[in-house]
Formats: sequence, structure tokens, C-alpha cells
Amino acid sequence: MFAGLNRNLGDHLGDVYSQKKMYNKAIEQWEKAVELGAEDRKIIEEKIKNAGRK
Repeated sequence: MFAGLNRNLGDHLGDVYSQKKMYNKAIEQWEKAVELGAEDRKIIEEKIKNAGRK
């Protein structure tokens, strides 16, 4: 139960960091979410790839 919560939290926290232009922290959270088995792995990997390119 908590692993699912943590991987979703990491994805969303990464989004918040990205919006605040804190890209290194965002990438760190997204990578943790992927490591924990996030369901949206491909989407998160795209976020990592495109971090800071807006």
C-alpha cells in the first residue's frame, strides 16, 4: 500500500519541483518513482528527458 503511495507521491512531487524550476530535485523524485515501480513509467521518463526544456 505505501509503496504505491510513495511512487505516486514522487511523481507528483517531481511535478511541483519542475513547476518551481527546481529541475534537479524534480528528476530525483521522478527517478525514485520509477525505481518504486510507478505505473506511468513511460510518462515519467519523458518528464525526466524534457526537464527544464520549456
